[in-house]
Amino acid sequence: MPRIARTGNSIAVTLTRETLAAANLSLGDEVVVAPVQDGVFIAAAASAQGRMLQAALDDMDRRPDLYRKLAE
Repeated sequence: MPRIARTGNSIAVTLTRETLAAANLSLGDEVVVAPVQDGVFIAAAASAQGRMLQAALDDMDRRPDLYRKLAE
C-alpha cells in the first residue's frame, strides 16, 4: 500500500514495485500530476498520456477564462 512520508524537508509518496510497474514508472522518472475530481492523475512525463496531459495543463494556464467558462 502506498504511503505518504516525510523525507527531509519534503513529503514523498512511497509506491510499491507493483504499483510502479503497473504505471510503467521507475526510479528517477519525471511525472505529470493533474488534479481530477476526487484526487490527482499521475502519468510518466515521457509517455503519450503524460505529454497530452502536460499540453492540456499548459493550455489551461494560457487560457483560464475559456476553461472556467467550459466548466460552468
